[in-house]
Amino acid sequence: MQGTILSFDVATNTGMIVSEDGNRYRFALADWRIADPPYKGVPVEFSLREDGQAKDIQKSDAAPIETAKGKSRIVAALLAFFLGGLGVHKFYIGAPVAGAIMLGISLLGLALLGIPFAMVGLIALAEFVVYLTKSDADFDRIYLQEKRAWF
Repeated sequence: MQGTILSFDVATNTGMIVSEDGNRYRFALADWRIADPPYKGVPVEFSLREDGQAKDIQKSDAAPIETAKGKSRIVAALLAFFLGGLGVHKFYIGAPVAGAIMLGISLLGLALLGIPFAMVGLIALAEFVVYLTKSDADFDRIYLQEKRAWF
């Protein structure tokens, strides 16, 4: 069968797969046959146990991972490079609190000889590099699904 990881709980090492026909199947980490940990959005192939749980779960090449909310890591990286001092890239990835913090420090920094503004610019430059070095799947998982706001 083919499906997509719907969720995975690290605390219990269990998750849920939604199949192509819309049915949902539970799985345990022991049934995961991939080195990378399971996360939402990964297309998989699997078979079923007699009790209806998924087993022998492997990544599927049938469908690419779609990014959550259609956000691009390249756009986020470019925003961090050109407008990062104002926190625009944070607003783009859905981290408005972090964006507001960066914007506030930048505006305050202009009044204080630009030192805080320069520090925020360095953080944005570091995030530009981090965004570019992540794969699309990692960017999607870390910044859009898990909603990590910093680095």
